This record gives sequence, C-alpha cells and structure tokens, in this order.
Amino acid sequence: MKRRPKLVMLLLFILAVSVSINSCVKAPTILFEDDLTAFKLTTHASVHKEGAIIYEFDEKRHQIVYTQDKRMYMVTNMEQTEFYSLTTQTTPRLFVTINVKLKSVGIEALKPAIYTMVMVQQRDNKIWLWDDKTHIGFVLDIL
Repeated sequence: MKRRPKLVMLLLFILAVSVSINSCVKAPTILFEDDLTAFKLTTHASVHKEGAIIYEFDEKRHQIVYTQDKRMYMVTNMEQTEFYSLTTQTTPRLFVTINVKLKSVGIEALKPAIYTMVMVQQRDNKIWLWDDKTHIGFVLDIL
C-alpha cells in the first residue's frame, strides 16, 4: 500500500511537468519569414511577392540577358513587349545587402523601384535576392 501514494505522486508530477512545458511553448505565428522560406524553395527563375509567384520565366516565351559581372539582369518576352530588368552598383554576393534598381515595361505586377536586397541563396547557377521590407524576391538564372 505504501507504493500507491508514491505512484500517484509521480503521475501528478509528470502531469504537472507536461502542462508546464506545453504552456511555455510559443504558439506558432505566421510571419513574413514563411514567405522567405517558400521563396528559397523555388527552383526556377521567377519574381515573388508575399509568398506568391507574380512573374515566372518560361523558356518557350522568354529570354534572359545578363552581364558577366551579374550587375544587370533582364527577362524579356520574345516579342519584347514586356520585360523587367535589375541593375546593381556591385556584384551580388551571398548575405551582402545591395541596392537593386528594378525597371519594368508591360508587367502590371512589377512597378519600377529601388529595393534593398540580400542574396539569401546561391546554387545551380541561380541566385535568390530578397527584400525583407517589401517581401519581394527575385530568383535569377545566371547560366
């Protein structure tokens, strides 16, 4: 009979610890960081805003032009009626902040602007530029 009170006490202790641990766990919050995570998982040239792809490179419809130093990058359709271009003062480098000037013609979703961006990823001849303030990202296919 002496063992039962100890067993009950042990079970109550385990229950109290479990409740305490669960109450300390933060509730999940949806932050723009999730947009960045989704953006970094993209594998093709595209433009993202707040987690959605707003413009996508299509090999059959578009051409990519860029300078060897990677300071100018442009995507245009075959008819050259729509394009966007990005220019920088310096060559993008991983985790380094740069100003990126966007020009756009014929693409409603892309308004000309200057963004403060960081190259958040580089692999497979691609670079990912992200603006944390506006949640705009560019996946650039640099062959």
